[in-house]
Amino acid sequence: MQLDLLSSLRTKRHSLYCIYTALSKPVSLPGIHEFTAMGLLDDREIDYYNSQDKVRIPRQHWMKESLTADYWEKGTQSRKSKEQWFKVNIHILMDRMNHSPSDLHVFQWRHGCEAETHSDGSVRFVSGVSQYSYDGEDFLSFNLDTMQWVAPVPQALPTKRKWEDVPILNQYTKGYLEKECVYWLSKFMIYGEKDLKKHSPPEVYAFAKKAKSPEKLILTCMATGFYPKDITLLIRKNRIRLDETEPQNVMPNGDGTYQLRKSVEIPESEKADYDCSVNHRTLDQPQIAIWAPPDIYAFAKKAKSPGKLTLTCMATGFYAKDVTLLIRKNRIRLAETEPQNVMPNGDGTYQLRKSVEIPEAEKAGYDCWICDPQTDNLEYKNWHLKFRQNQKHYYQYDLKYSAVNFHVAWYCVLPPRSGQANQRQSAPSGLANQRRRAQI
Repeated sequence: MQLDLLSSLRTKRHSLYCIYTALSKPVSLPGIHEFTAMGLLDDREIDYYNSQDKVRIPRQHWMKESLTADYWEKGTQSRKSKEQWFKVNIHILMDRMNHSPSDLHVFQWRHGCEAETHSDGSVRFVSGVSQYSYDGEDFLSFNLDTMQWVAPVPQALPTKRKWEDVPILNQYTKGYLEKECVYWLSKFMIYGEKDLKKHSPPEVYAFAKKAKSPEKLILTCMATGFYPKDITLLIRKNRIRLDETEPQNVMPNGDGTYQLRKSVEIPESEKADYDCSVNHRTLDQPQIAIWAPPDIYAFAKKAKSPGKLTLTCMATGFYAKDVTLLIRKNRIRLAETEPQNVMPNGDGTYQLRKSVEIPEAEKAGYDCWICDPQTDNLEYKNWHLKFRQNQKHYYQYDLKYSAVNFHVAWYCVLPPRSGQANQRQSAPSGLANQRRRAQI
């Protein structure tokens, strides 16, 4: 039993997939093409083709360095052939579904394999997929055990019968998934060995906003920037995980890492009972985040220069690092020569502080503006300030040091710089070739 356990620990699973996506007509959106194809190794994009550029290109430097120009030229010709196949067959499917040619429809094919690498260097087949979908719904898939096509919808039955009448097609599909795909997977694993071993831990953010229902909040937890793709994210109440009705939908960021977010609507009065727990293979223990606004402190002290004050504003205890803190004069943000220096607190939260020296006679014209774009509802806790509310989304604090009237204002409309008009701006808030398949 111990030998089996050690063997399993030395075994690693890897995947190689190609995903083809065809649209029934072009759309006028940047980056959206009528036909695309991408190769994915362990969920990382390794090559790409689209119907505009019509060339298969490497997405990883080690793919470009390890494969010859002839490989990419043959790959381009294969992708062009697939593009024509999809162009013909998506319209056959539309006719079969009784869909109008004027509507937009999507036809996709995902095929590839998973394999395990063992301590002796061998790579062994685990599973294979060849699956077609139409408008996001399963259309046809290949069963490796029976070597038959599975048709979950009546419109797929003609295709199933047609393809199963060609035994060599099914034999080729099985051979590709179990052998040729594994061959290329092992090749690519060798080419990208160093990069594929680099793991990235998640950054975890928790934020809240008002729900449409009265006295309700929508709590959201997001983990981003992690690799590999496998991750566990739980929203919990009193440390007990909530029941979930939908699977985790991990999305790519576009830089080789991934993100995942989940939300839940709760009574606003229960917010303190909830937290977010994230676990990933890069973490020694789960990372916990809670939904809490920053604590805001504003204080002042006499400067060394006669007739001067040093005003300081500090936000602490927040989780998202993109909080904006500005000290303003007459509602105009002061020019800054240094970037914001957000510092960790040591408990998973962060702090940010800024100071400015001013003439004491001008103290009434200064305030402190703080924006957390992830949070709409905020509570304020402070040690030195007495609270009074002036107007909606604007709060003023009177310091115990009564000679100074130093405001703390909260609203997420970026104030203008000195010399600018008071414009309202938004605050700063992701394979090997196969023979030409028979027509659908």
